Amino acid sequence: MQPQDAILSIGAWVFIAALLPSLARGKRPSAMSSFLTAGVLLAYASVYASLGLWASGASSALLALLWAVLCVLKLREGPHAK
Repeated sequence: MQPQDAILSIGAWVFIAALLPSLARGKRPSAMSSFLTAGVLLAYASVYASLGLWASGASSALLALLWAVLCVLKLREGPHAK
């Protein structure tokens, strides 16, 4: 594993850990913000993978998936949820 791959993947895992409370409970960001974040992170994941940074690509893809789950959860709350 290259040092850059390790640093980028560790950063993604820190963000994954920070995102877990929002998945479990609590106030969630807007569906649009979650959707856009998931899309950008998916693009990052594909770029990392194309550069051979496999750990970064995988951790960014997982992070994108979690943001997509947040988007779905927010949409299921309905328009009047706070």
